[in-house]
Amino acid sequence: MTLASRSLVQTQAGRSIGLALIVADILAVAAAVVVIGANLIRGRPVPGVAPLGFVAFPLVFAGQIWMLAVAFSRLPPGQRFGRVSVRNPRELRRLVFGGLPGLVVVALLALAFCGWLAAMTAALSSQRGDPAAPSADCPYRLASHGTYTCVSRSGYDRAGAGVQRFAAGIMLGFFSLHLGAALSGRWEPAKS
Repeated sequence: MTLASRSLVQTQAGRSIGLALIVADILAVAAAVVVIGANLIRGRPVPGVAPLGFVAFPLVFAGQIWMLAVAFSRLPPGQRFGRVSVRNPRELRRLVFGGLPGLVVVALLALAFCGWLAAMTAALSSQRGDPAAPSADCPYRLASHGTYTCVSRSGYDRAGAGVQRFAAGIMLGFFSLHLGAALSGRWEPAKS
């Protein structure tokens, strides 16, 4: 990459892209928190959230690309990613979060951790399988690697909520980190 492409993040166009990602990530973080909270409170899946996946997955991809662009723009000229030590948390923090205030970074990392925790606990709630289509003799079935188990409606709802919470938790982790990278790009001076 040339020096011009390395500083895309600091250009006016790059700042506009970053702002669009900030808005999208804030909305995505809010949606993930609402889905996780509703699942935990209600104990059943939130209806109508499946179509959000069609927006979430491209946003995760775009956020990952932008996070790499932000980190790459902070490398000294001539340095490659391969020379960045993952054993140095301060270096990683500087590359991803730049000059964001420490409290903002801690809040975003806490959100990402909560997303991870929601996903891990959700995986435990669906150990018997994921919701499957009903059969003639069982209206509430769970499928696990080709094995079907008939369960009560509440067990079926808990498994469905677990699947949603797992996906929302993973997305919350990604969107929190992407939000930090996009916000940190706004903290740097623009270059024309």
